[in-house]
Amino acid sequence: MSDIYSATATPSIPRPRIGSARFTGEGKPLFWLMVRSLLLTIVTLGIYRFWMRTKLRQYYWSSIQIDDTPLEYTGTGREKFLGFLIALIVVALYLVIVNVVLFIFTLSAFDGNPLAPTLSFLALTPLIYFAQYRGRRYIMSRTRLRGIRFSLEPGAGRFVLFGLKQSLITVLTLGLLYPRMEWKLDQYLTQRTRFGDVAMDMHSHWRGLMRPYLLLLMPVWGVIFGIVFIATEASPGLGIFLIIASYIAIPFLAANYYVKSVRLRTSAKSLGQMNFRNTSRTGTVIGIWVLGLVLISVITGIASTALLMIASLLGSGFAPTDPAAMDPSALMNASILTVVGIAIGYILMIVLTSTGYQVFIFRPCIAHFTDMTEFENIDELARVTQSDRDDIADAEGFADALDMGAAF
Repeated sequence: MSDIYSATATPSIPRPRIGSARFTGEGKPLFWLMVRSLLLTIVTLGIYRFWMRTKLRQYYWSSIQIDDTPLEYTGTGREKFLGFLIALIVVALYLVIVNVVLFIFTLSAFDGNPLAPTLSFLALTPLIYFAQYRGRRYIMSRTRLRGIRFSLEPGAGRFVLFGLKQSLITVLTLGLLYPRMEWKLDQYLTQRTRFGDVAMDMHSHWRGLMRPYLLLLMPVWGVIFGIVFIATEASPGLGIFLIIASYIAIPFLAANYYVKSVRLRTSAKSLGQMNFRNTSRTGTVIGIWVLGLVLISVITGIASTALLMIASLLGSGFAPTDPAAMDPSALMNASILTVVGIAIGYILMIVLTSTGYQVFIFRPCIAHFTDMTEFENIDELARVTQSDRDDIADAEGFADALDMGAAF
């Protein structure tokens, strides 16, 4: 009897294999990379920042492993620098010609209304969306996994129109539908992204972002009511309490919204038959930020104290014991030393805070988001084949010209 059942039994269907992402980057190499790159950026008056951003991306890309295979970033600083120069000319022409025309038109139409320059400034909005799309397209074309390139199809102009439409809807709803705009823009970009010959997709479940977003709006209303209570003298004490409590709550609620946004948007994506899943935790990210800010404050505080002590010791050597016998050359030396000390201290604070943010905050956050990401049916990657190379002439230049570098 058992032989009969075994002969007619339905064969078991193998379950899809679940792969994971893993972050392997250590803090020490990033620390020295940041210190060296920031000093070179300062010495070159900002020119080296293109190479610094490239090296940072190479560090982060190579630190992210998908099913034990690291990502690869093939962009170069030279590409970004030359692209920046080309895009800067285009942006300058846009600002000089288009905005001047709009400015003159709005002044004549509104007869000197102070709101007219604001309307002229809004003309930059299409250029911002254009820079975002071109920047992301460049990054995708320079990103590889298993030797296979990512790509984003051409269509920056269509993205500009789509972005303006979503922005208009958000403005008309007084910002209430901002999560919808954020989701729709991400969905638009995702559905035009390919890995090799396989397209990505993202479903439309943006309403899950409304609850954390409404919580984020509560401190805004708290500040408004607090101002009203103080202005009307109805309850100044309650008004002050509401304002203080709201400002304390905003960072935590903002972190809660951001983490849930990343979690939901990542889990809504797929690549062919491979589904993404992310389980990032708000508490972990808040803990990273709190600990990181404490460490940065302690380090910069110790460095500032050490600089002040050194400056005091050196300055005492130029300070005359008798004011009547003050030497002008000694006063000049003391003044020069003070200026140099201030400059060194300012540069040191920039290096320490920027490096501390990367090492103690940004890197741990990226590591958490990466480690909490899984891929259902990871074997789908083995079926992907190579796509044609996607060359971007401006090399993210429009994004750099507006200081709108695409996200890591």
